[in-house]
Amino acid sequence: MDSFEVKSGTTATLSCRISALESALTVTWLKSTGATITNGNGFTVSAGSISSGNQVATLVVGSTLTQNDASYTCKVVSSTYPASAEAQVVAQLNVFDVASVNKEVKQGSTTTISCVITGITDTATVTWRTSTGEVSGSGFTATQGSHSGGTQTSTLAVDGTQVNVDTAYTCRVTSGSFPQSPHSDTAADLNVYAVTTTNKDAHVGIETILSCRVTGLSAAATITWKKDSQVQSSGVEDGTGGYSGGSQTSTLTVSDPQSDVVYSCEVTSAALPDSPTSSTTAGLYTYSVDETSKENLRGTATTLTCKISGISEQLTISWSGLDSVSPSDYTASGGTYEAASNTQTGTLSLESAAVTADATYTCTVTSINYPESDPKAVDVFLNVYDIAVHNREVGTGTSTTLSCVVSDLTQAVTVTWQQSGVTVVDGSGVTTSSGVLSGSSQTATLAMTSPSQDEEYTCKVKSAAFSDSEASEETVRLRVYQVTQGDVEVKESTTATITCTITNIASSGVSVQWKLADQIISANVETTSLNNKQQVSQLTVSSPTEDQEYTCIVSSNEDTDSEPFSQSVSLEVFGVTPKNAEVKTGTETEISCIITGLTTAVTSVTWLLNSSPVSGDGFTSTLTPLFSGSQTGKLLVKSSHVTEDREYVCRVVSGKFSSSPPQDTSVQLSVYDVEPIHKDSLTGKETTLSCKITGLTTATTVLWKQGDTTLSGSTPGSLVGETQTSTLTVTNPTDDQVYTCVVTSGLFAESAPSETDVKLDVYSVQAGSSEVKIGTETTISCLVTDITAQMSITWSGFTPGENFVENSGTFSSNSQTGTLTVKSPEVTTDETYTCSVTSNDRPTSDVETLDVKLNVYDIELPEIQAKSGTDVTFTCTVSGLTQSVTFVWFKQEEELSSGINTGTFTAGKQSSELTVTGVTQGIVSYTCKVRSTEFPTSPEGSVSANLKVFGLVTTGDEVPINTAASILCTAAGVSADSTIEWYDGETKLSTGGSYTVTKEAWENNQLEIKLDITSAAVTEDKDFICVVSTPGQVDQKTTGKLNTYEITTVSYDVPVSTPSTLTCSVSGVSATEVDFVWLDNSGKEYNDVNDKTYSFVEGTLAGGSQTSTLTLKETLTTEDQMFTCRIALGQQAHFDTEIPLKVFTVSAVGQSVQSGQPATLTCSVVNPTDTLTVGWYDESDQVVAGTTKSTIADQTTVTELTLESQVVDSTYTCKVSGHEEYSFTASVEINDLSLKPEGESRVFEGVEFTLTCSYISTTISEGSFSWIFNENPCTLAACSNLKNTAKSSELTLSVHSSASGNWRCSFTKKSNSKEIKSNEVTLINVALSGTQSPDSAWGIIGTQSSITCVVPSGLALSTLNDIKWTLDGNDIGDTGIGYNNKNEVVQFTFPDVDQEGITTTKKSIISFIHSTSAVGTLQCQANYSPERAVSIPSTHINLITLSSDVESIVITPTFSADVTFTTQTDKTPTTLSTMSAGTADSKSTNEESIPKSDGIVVTEVVTFSSSSTTISTKDDLSRKEYTYTYTINSGLPSQLILSGKAFLIGETFIDSQIWSTIGESSKITAHFTASEKASVSVDWQQKSAATNEWTSIPLTSGYSTILSDMDDKGVISATIIIDKTELSDITDYRAQVNIASFQETTSEIKLNAVEATVENVSPVFEKEAVTFSASIKGPSKPSSVVLVHKDSGSEARLDLTSVSSASPFQVSHTIDSVYFSGQGNYYFRVAFASGLEFESEQIKLVVKIRCKPLTNPPNAQLTEEEITDSNNYKMIVECSSSSFSIMDENLQEAICNTSTGAYDKTDLTPCLRTIDPSG
Repeated sequence: MDSFEVKSGTTATLSCRISALESALTVTWLKSTGATITNGNGFTVSAGSISSGNQVATLVVGSTLTQNDASYTCKVVSSTYPASAEAQVVAQLNVFDVASVNKEVKQGSTTTISCVITGITDTATVTWRTSTGEVSGSGFTATQGSHSGGTQTSTLAVDGTQVNVDTAYTCRVTSGSFPQSPHSDTAADLNVYAVTTTNKDAHVGIETILSCRVTGLSAAATITWKKDSQVQSSGVEDGTGGYSGGSQTSTLTVSDPQSDVVYSCEVTSAALPDSPTSSTTAGLYTYSVDETSKENLRGTATTLTCKISGISEQLTISWSGLDSVSPSDYTASGGTYEAASNTQTGTLSLESAAVTADATYTCTVTSINYPESDPKAVDVFLNVYDIAVHNREVGTGTSTTLSCVVSDLTQAVTVTWQQSGVTVVDGSGVTTSSGVLSGSSQTATLAMTSPSQDEEYTCKVKSAAFSDSEASEETVRLRVYQVTQGDVEVKESTTATITCTITNIASSGVSVQWKLADQIISANVETTSLNNKQQVSQLTVSSPTEDQEYTCIVSSNEDTDSEPFSQSVSLEVFGVTPKNAEVKTGTETEISCIITGLTTAVTSVTWLLNSSPVSGDGFTSTLTPLFSGSQTGKLLVKSSHVTEDREYVCRVVSGKFSSSPPQDTSVQLSVYDVEPIHKDSLTGKETTLSCKITGLTTATTVLWKQGDTTLSGSTPGSLVGETQTSTLTVTNPTDDQVYTCVVTSGLFAESAPSETDVKLDVYSVQAGSSEVKIGTETTISCLVTDITAQMSITWSGFTPGENFVENSGTFSSNSQTGTLTVKSPEVTTDETYTCSVTSNDRPTSDVETLDVKLNVYDIELPEIQAKSGTDVTFTCTVSGLTQSVTFVWFKQEEELSSGINTGTFTAGKQSSELTVTGVTQGIVSYTCKVRSTEFPTSPEGSVSANLKVFGLVTTGDEVPINTAASILCTAAGVSADSTIEWYDGETKLSTGGSYTVTKEAWENNQLEIKLDITSAAVTEDKDFICVVSTPGQVDQKTTGKLNTYEITTVSYDVPVSTPSTLTCSVSGVSATEVDFVWLDNSGKEYNDVNDKTYSFVEGTLAGGSQTSTLTLKETLTTEDQMFTCRIALGQQAHFDTEIPLKVFTVSAVGQSVQSGQPATLTCSVVNPTDTLTVGWYDESDQVVAGTTKSTIADQTTVTELTLESQVVDSTYTCKVSGHEEYSFTASVEINDLSLKPEGESRVFEGVEFTLTCSYISTTISEGSFSWIFNENPCTLAACSNLKNTAKSSELTLSVHSSASGNWRCSFTKKSNSKEIKSNEVTLINVALSGTQSPDSAWGIIGTQSSITCVVPSGLALSTLNDIKWTLDGNDIGDTGIGYNNKNEVVQFTFPDVDQEGITTTKKSIISFIHSTSAVGTLQCQANYSPERAVSIPSTHINLITLSSDVESIVITPTFSADVTFTTQTDKTPTTLSTMSAGTADSKSTNEESIPKSDGIVVTEVVTFSSSSTTISTKDDLSRKEYTYTYTINSGLPSQLILSGKAFLIGETFIDSQIWSTIGESSKITAHFTASEKASVSVDWQQKSAATNEWTSIPLTSGYSTILSDMDDKGVISATIIIDKTELSDITDYRAQVNIASFQETTSEIKLNAVEATVENVSPVFEKEAVTFSASIKGPSKPSSVVLVHKDSGSEARLDLTSVSSASPFQVSHTIDSVYFSGQGNYYFRVAFASGLEFESEQIKLVVKIRCKPLTNPPNAQLTEEEITDSNNYKMIVECSSSSFSIMDENLQEAICNTSTGAYDKTDLTPCLRTIDPSG
C-alpha cells in the first residue's frame, strides 16, 4: 500500500492491493488510534472485489479531513478461514499548504511571483503553468526552490517582454517524499496596468498641467508625483475620485515653471500592496521668446527675428499679420533648432517692396513633439524712413559743407559721419553735426575748411529706438587734385625730359600747357590720359647744351571755372669722362670718372655693377670736392671683388635737382681665374692633380713646383675657348702634400705670375663589424682616418627601405665614421655589407670600398613566479653563435657575481644558469646580458624576466554607527591570472543589499578590491576576510577591520540671554586619540581660550569614551543657532554632528486697573523646543491653581492669572521649569486716573490737539494735576497754560516734533502725597510730506517700471480722500492714459495694492512700459479733508538706449578699427566688449550730463583688432567675417547688446621661393584677401643685393603686373611678370598691398635661377671615350636631362637613377667611342617636373685623327710628343743615348695634324723617304 502527500483540503484516496487470492478477503480500515473507519464523517470505505486473483480495497479521505498529517491501517482477514491470522499494512497521508504571492505591475516590467509550500518533508517538484501549459522560453525563469525546515519557496521570474496583459499562472506541486501522490495546482495572478504621461513645452512663468493616466487597474491605485526624488504636494490631483473601469488619471499643475524639469509619476497598487512601485517620467521643458523689432530705410530688405531660448528640440514658429504683404515679398521661416546653443530663431525676411510703411507682425511658437503644449504669441514691429544726400567737388583750399537728410521719422535717429569705417571727429578744419528732429525730418552736416585732398564720407543712419535695426549708409564725395614739378640736371647732349605730375584727379582729366618765357611750346609735349587718378605732362628737350627755365600750366576739364595752376620747371647740364683698367683676379685696383661743368656739387657718384650699386668691404668709393666746376668719382676695388671681367657704371646724381635722372658712364675691368683641383687618395694609390685657368683670351705659361723645386711629369695644357688646364701625376702618395701651380699671363706679360696651391691628402679605411641579438636594431661602421674634411660614406649589399638607415657620419679629429643602422626586421641572419668612401670636397677622387660583417644570435630567458622563501633557477640560452660568448647577470641594475653557472659553446649554442635562493615578496626583474667575443665592440644582447612573489595588505575603517564605511584590500606582486574577493566568514560578498564590491583591473602586477558598506549595515565592529587566489598557489588571506563607535549629544532650552551648555560624547572608540572641534553655522571654530563669551572642554578619552562640552555665555544665547560637534579619530576623516542651541522668550505682563476692577496677568513662553511647565505663583510662592500649562514645541504658550476686584497693588511670579527653573514677575497697579483720547493719535504738524485728564473715582480727592512727557515732567509752554478743574485737566498742544512722544497725566493726593499716573497715550507728529520712489526710473524698451507713492493716513483731525498722478503736469486719468510734454500718449496701469495691516500710510502704485514716449516727470498728489498741503517728490522717467556709429568694420592683421558706442542712461553703465576672433580694447570713454534730466550720455570708443591666422597655402586664404558685441549692464534687467560684423582682410600668402632661367620670362604671384577690387593697388618691391634695401619696381619696359578678379572667398591674386629674366633680377621680392587706406606687406619670396656648370672636355682621339659632366642647381631633381650635339642635333637622354635628390645635382654622360663626326659644340637640356626648362652653356669637343703609323728605324724607338698649345703631335726617335725629332730635309719638324690625320711634311729623315700625307 502506497503512502501519499497531498495539499491541505484536497480529497485523497488510499489503496490496499491484495494479490494471489482465490476468494475475497475482509478488509477493515483503521485510524492511527486503532478505531475502525466506516463510511461517513468524511470517509468512504470500499473493500473491493476480487478480479483475476487481485482485490483492491480503497479508503477515500474527504477534503475536510486532509488538514493534518495522519496514518491509516489496512487490516485484512480471510473471509473463508476466519481463524487465519490477520495482516496489516500502514499508509502515511501527509498534508502540506501552498500560498501564492500575487503581483500587480506596470506593463513591460520584469517581475517575480512565487508560491510558498509549508508542511512538507522533502523537496517537492514544482512547475509553473498557464492555461496553455507549462511556461517555457527565455522570457521566464522558474526556480523550484529547496526544502528547508518544512518550507519550500518556488519563484517564477517573468521578463518585461511577457508582462503585457493580466495572466493567471499556476504553481503545480508534486510531492518529493511520495512521488506517486497526486499533484496540486495553486493560482498565482500577475495583473498588468499601463501608464501614459504627457510631456509639454511651456513658456517660462506660464502655468502648465502635466497628466499621468493609468489603465488596466484592478482597483484605484496610489499615484505620487516626484521631482528630484522629492514628493510634490502642491498642485497635485491624484485622480482617485475619477477611477472608473480600471482607469485613473492624476494631474500636476506647475504654476510658475522656470527651468526644464523631469517629473516622475509613481504608481503603487492598492489591490496588491506587495507589488513594486512603478515610475514613469513626464517632462516639462521651458523656453523663452525674444523678438527683434526694427526701424529701417524704406525699400531696404530686412529680417525680423523671433528667438526661442532654452529648448532641446525643434519647435514650430509661425508668422501672422502679413495679409497686406504680397507672398512674393516676404519669406517666413520657423528656423532650425541649434543644438550648440539650445536655441531656434524664426525669421521673417521682407523684400524691399514690403518695407514701405510701418507695420506690426506676430510670431507664434507651437510645440511639435508635445502638441498638448500651449502656443505663445509675440508682436514684432517694423518702422521705415528715407535718406537724401548732397555731394560737393571743390578745389584745394575751398570750404564746403556736405549734408544728409533723413525723412519720414517719428523720432530722432542717430546719424554719424564716417570715413573708411572710422567716425569723423571734429577738429583740423572739420565740423560735424548729427542734426535734430524737426517735424518728421532730421538733417546732418559735415563742414570742411581748406580741403587738400579727395575725401569720401559715409552718412550712416541708425535707429535709436530699435537697436537691432540695420544701419543705412549713403556716400558723399569731395574731390581735390595736386601738381608736382619735375626739375632735372643731365649730362651734356643727353636728351632730357622735364615733367609736371598731376595726381588725385577725381574728374575725367585736366589740360596742361608749356611755356619758355612767354613763348608757348607745343612740340615734344606729351600729356597722358587719366590713369589711376593721375596725369603726367612731359616736355622732351633734345641734346641740351645750356641751362633753361620752363613753366607748366594746369587747368580742370570738368570744372572749367577753376583757376589754372602754374608751376616752374628747370633744366641744367654737365659733362663726364671715364678711366678704364685691366688687372688679374684678386688684384686690388682703382677706376674713376671725371665730372665737369658743374655749378653745384653732385649729390653722389654711385658705382654700379650689373645695374646694382656696389657695396660692402670689397669697395671703397670716394668723391673729390667741387673745384673749378669739376669733381672726380673714384672706386677702389678690393682683391676679394676682382674675380671676373666686369663693366662698372659710374652713376652721377645731380646735386641740384633731386628729380633728375641718374647719368651713367661705363668703366671696364678685366680678370682671369685659376682653380686648383685637389684630391683625396688612398695611401699608395697613383693619382693626378690639375689646375684650371679660366677667363682667358690668350694662353698662359704654367709650371708645377713643390717648395722652390720645379717638378717634371706635368703638362701645361692648351687654351680651349677661354679655359686652359694643366696636370701633375703623383705615382705613390704616402702622406699629405701641397703642390704649387704657377701661372704667367699671356695677354699682359708684365702681370705678376699667380701661384695656386693644389693639395693631395691620403687616408686609410677600417671596417667595424658587429655580432648582435636577433631582431635587435644594430649599427655597423666604416672608419676613415687621416682625413681633413667630411667624406661621403655610402653602403650597399641590401635593398634600400625603411629597415636600413645610412649615416655618412661627421668629420671630427681627422676621422669620420660612417654607419649603417639595420632595423630589427632585417637582423635575422648573418650578412656582409659593403662600405664605399668618396671625397665630398674633391669629387674627382677615386671611390674606395670595404666589406663589413653583421652576425646575429637569439636569446631565451623564461619568466618565473614563485612563493616567498623558495629557491629558483633562471636559464639563459643563446643560439645561432659562431663562437662562444660572455654572459653577465643582473638583478634590477645590480650586476651579480654568485649563483652563476655558464656552459660551453656547442653546435652554435651556449647556456648560463642563475640560482636565486630565499625569494621574498615583490616583483624583481633579472637580466641576462650577452657579449660578443668575436666582435667585442658589438652592443650587448639582453633579455629580462620577472621573478614574481606576491603579498597582501588591508586598510580598515572606523566610523560612527549607521555611517557608511569602506575597507580596502591590495594584493601586490600578483600575476594577471590571480583573483581577489571579500568574504564575511565563509560567504563570498558581491554587490547587492548592504554591500558594494568594487574591483580594480589587474595593472602593474597589482589587484585591488574595495568593500563599501551601507550605513544601515554599520551597527557594530566586524571583521571581513580578503582572499587572493592564484592558479597553482595557496590562497592568501588577511583581515579587514570595521570599527564602530556611537555619538550622543545633549542640549536644553534656555531663556534668551541665559548661559547654555552643549554636550557631545563618543563611546566604543578603538582609536587612541579623539579630537573635538566646535563650530557654529558660519564655520567659526570655538577654541579660543581668551574668548570670555564661551568656554570649551575637550574631555579625556577613557575606556573608549570621551565627552566634550561647550558652555555659551548670555551674549551668545540671543537666538536659536545650530552648532556642529566635529569629531576626528586619529588620521580618519572627521564626522560632523549638529547640536542645536535652543532659546525661548518669556514675557510676564502686569496690568494697571481701576479700583474694584479685575486684573489679568499674562505669562507667554515663545517658541520653546523642549516641553516646559509654566505656572503662576503668589507672593507666598504657592502655585495658583489652574494656571499650570505645558508648552508645545515651536509655539507660543500663554497662561493667564485673572484676579477679581483688585483694590491694592500686588506682585506675582511666573515660573518656567524644564532642565532648570526660571522666574519672571508681573504686578497689578490700582489707578483711577484716565487720559483721553486713548492709545495713539497721529496728527499733521501745526494742527492743535487737546488731551483731557480725568479723575474718575466717585470720591473727590483734594490734590493737584501735573503732566508727564516722555516720562519726565513737562517743560513745554503749553503745560503752563492748562485748563484744570477739581477732577480734570486739559492740555492743548500745537503739534510739532518737540511735542511728539508719550504723554501721561498724574494726580497727587494732598492727604497722603500719593501720586497716581494715568494711562500712557502717544502723540505722533506727522510731517506734511509723502514719499515717491524711485526718484528716477530708467529702462530699456519693453521693460516695465513701477513708481510707488506713500502718503500719511489714519490721522486724527485729517481724512485722506484720494491719490492722483500727473505726467509733466498733465492729469493721468483712471484709465491710465497720460500725456507727456510733447502731447504724446503714454499708457499707465494702477496695480492693486495690498494695504492689509497697514493703517498709518496709504500706498499708490503706477506702472508703465518703457518706450520712446514714456519720458517726463511723474508726480503723485494726495487730497485731504480739511485740505492739507502735503509735499511729495517727483520721479523722472526715461529710456535707456544704446547705439553705435557703424554696423560693420574692416580690419587687417596690422590695422585695427574703432567703433563709437553711445549710451543714454541714468548712471554709468558696466560695459563689456568682445570679438569672436580677436581683441576688443577700450580706447576712450566720455560722459556728459543730459540737460534738464537726471541722465547722462556715455560715449566709449572701442578698438577692435585681429591678428593674421596661420596661412600655409593659398587655399587657407579667405576673407574672414567675425562678430563683435558691446554689452551694457550685463546680467541686469537693463542689459542691452549691440553687435556688428568685423571683416578681416589683408591676409597674404606668397611662396617662399620660385625658380626661373636667365633670359626667360619669370612670374611671381602674391595672394591676399580684400573687401572689393576697386580700392586695391599693389606695389612690387625688390631687395638690393648690395644694400639689402627694398625699392619699388618701376613698371617700365621689361616688367608688367596683373591683378586678378576677386574670387568668392574674397581672394585676389597679384602677379608681376619679368619679360626677360636677367642676373640682376635674381634676388628677393615682396608685394606691398594697398587696400583703400590699409597697407599690408607679404613675406619675402626668393627668385632663383637655374644654373648648370659644365666641365670642359679635353680633345680626344677617335674611338676613345669622352665624358660630359655638369653640376645643376634647380628647384628639384630634374625630370629629364638630355645631352645635345648642336652640330648634328643628335640627343642622348641621361639615366638619373643614381642622381641624388639634393641640389646641386651632378650628372654625366659618357660616349664610349667617339668619331670625328662627333666633334663640335655640346650642351645639356634640362627639364623639371614643374615644367621649367633650361639649356646649359655650350662646350666644344675636339676629336683628333691620328696620322699613319711610321715604321720604327733600326735600333730606335718612335714615340709621340704633344705640341704645346696645339692638338697636334710630333714623332720622336729615341736612340741609345739621344733622341731626335722627325724632320724633313730642311730640318723642319714633321707635325701630325690631328684635324686631318696627315703629316705636314712628306719627305722625312732619317733614311730620307716619302710618305703618304693622308696617312
